[in-house]
Amino acid sequence: MKFSLTILLSIAYILVLSQCFNSGGIGDFEGGNSLNQFVTGTQGNGNLEVTSEDKHSGNQSLKATVSIAGVWQVRVYNTGTCYFDISSGESYTVSFYAKGEIGDAINVSIMNNTTVDQNEDIVISSTNWQLYTATFEADINSSTGRIKLIFKDEGTYYVDDIQLNGLDCNGDSGGSASLDNCGICSGGNTGITPINDCSFQSISPTNSNLIFEGVNDMDVSESKATLYRFKKGYALGEVSGYYLQKRAGATSGVKLRFKTNSPKIKAYFQENTSISDDLFWHTFDVFKNGKYQFDSQGWEIEIENPSQEMAEWSITLPTFSNAEFLKLEILNGFSLSPIDKNKPVYVAIGNSITHGMGINSYSTRLTYPYLLADSLGYELYNWGIGGSKIYDGILSNFSTGLEPDLVSILWGYNDVHYSGSDAYLANNSFPQYETILTTLLNDYPNACVLAILPTYTTNPTNTTARNIDSLKNGQLEIIQQLQENYSNLYYLNGNDYTDASGLNDNVHLNQSGNQSLAYGIINNFACGTPTSTQSKEVIKTNIWPNPTNGLIQWYEKKPFKVIDIHGKILFSGSDTKVDLSTESSGIYFLQLEYENQIIIKK
Repeated sequence: MKFSLTILLSIAYILVLSQCFNSGGIGDFEGGNSLNQFVTGTQGNGNLEVTSEDKHSGNQSLKATVSIAGVWQVRVYNTGTCYFDISSGESYTVSFYAKGEIGDAINVSIMNNTTVDQNEDIVISSTNWQLYTATFEADINSSTGRIKLIFKDEGTYYVDDIQLNGLDCNGDSGGSASLDNCGICSGGNTGITPINDCSFQSISPTNSNLIFEGVNDMDVSESKATLYRFKKGYALGEVSGYYLQKRAGATSGVKLRFKTNSPKIKAYFQENTSISDDLFWHTFDVFKNGKYQFDSQGWEIEIENPSQEMAEWSITLPTFSNAEFLKLEILNGFSLSPIDKNKPVYVAIGNSITHGMGINSYSTRLTYPYLLADSLGYELYNWGIGGSKIYDGILSNFSTGLEPDLVSILWGYNDVHYSGSDAYLANNSFPQYETILTTLLNDYPNACVLAILPTYTTNPTNTTARNIDSLKNGQLEIIQQLQENYSNLYYLNGNDYTDASGLNDNVHLNQSGNQSLAYGIINNFACGTPTSTQSKEVIKTNIWPNPTNGLIQWYEKKPFKVIDIHGKILFSGSDTKVDLSTESSGIYFLQLEYENQIIIKK
């Protein structure tokens, strides 16, 4: 009897200390001073406020507006008046309702005062209110427990009804699901059998079931794989006046792919600063069956697959670092399965805009070449080099076995602003630009060659002779002359799909600018190149009226999204029509989804 009484007293003690996060507590954001029990911070990257414009329950919710993406800046956590106890080895489930832009992430953590003990990225999966849970097994003992939410991606979030241990790890009230020895939520109503043996086996870089995409050369051994998106000699070399070696040595666009049903996966990388820049940001993005899951700044990435379904995983590497792959670990008793590598090839040539400068987190998945390749189902080779000028030596990277189906070239800003004379465009840039296009058209007659004319910039002029207009006009003249003899050359005016709101600085595209350019290319995609049978196909369809004063219609009832020029999802659902009369005049993209197709119309 004494033992039972002790347990009851212990449970009551925990409930008292976590009462701030019970139903009806501070996580409901009700009342006029509902943020007084929270510490908030934005570092100028956004805004946090309590609002009545949308809520899951009651009258109010927390609204987080992030104008600049970051991994810690826009954050909220409870004050010391709402501390709770944390015991090492115990499980703690943080649950809340949220809505926002699909793919945006909220980092949830439990802390010992201001020191994070455990954390997890929760990825928004619906534009409607949805329940999210994160269950942690504590590593520390603390009487100053806190819950912290960090809003990482650019966009608007709403959060309501934050609770601690109000639900089990499966989101069931009063449920019995708990973390097993591998830290996986199992038992209860999960349908998942707990795993007792959580030991790992190591998979070396030489394993034939590991696929490296966007890699033109590599040094691979049992202990590591050094990956080059160019030929090794080009990546480790440098041509004065044209490109810097450490920018060429970065792994922008490179992707690791593998297939397994292991419930726990670990991927290990390290930074090679001898061949690339040493930067604070080095974002890895993780995808499951082609759908974005989370990103990581760490060199050791942990992935969970609790249902043990056979899934294809991919990890994109940072844009401005060289990330060497060391090994993969999966649980004993599981293995890797073969993957079909048969994809069409997209090569994106250019300078820092193509490389990914302007994406604050240096994430490959947010660059316009990746967005384009992902939509088409192509393998991406990102050959953009930050700070580079037009250089026909780039052609040396086309090697036997690399047969492009699509090549884009967006290049020349640095030729305008960082060349030595007004004659540079005519004497250097334009002849080399023409050589690149002519060589591609002759060597790859079945490929689509897409010349992208300069994107929007607030710094268009160096001198009266060297400016963005003279660059554009000179490139356009070359393109139009070549089009008289080549039917596989197309061009797009980048300025039509970018504007001041899509810039990170005076020229580099931010996240929305990259999305806008990618959608513009997709909408005008006129090439008859192949599409991946393993991925989504892009085709044309009829919508009417276009342009419109409001109502847009199409033939079949299909899931749809309406996206503005900055990549923001304005409407989504499943229908044969959508009313845009509440939106301002401008360019919008309608995305219709079929089983194996995406159709995008402007």
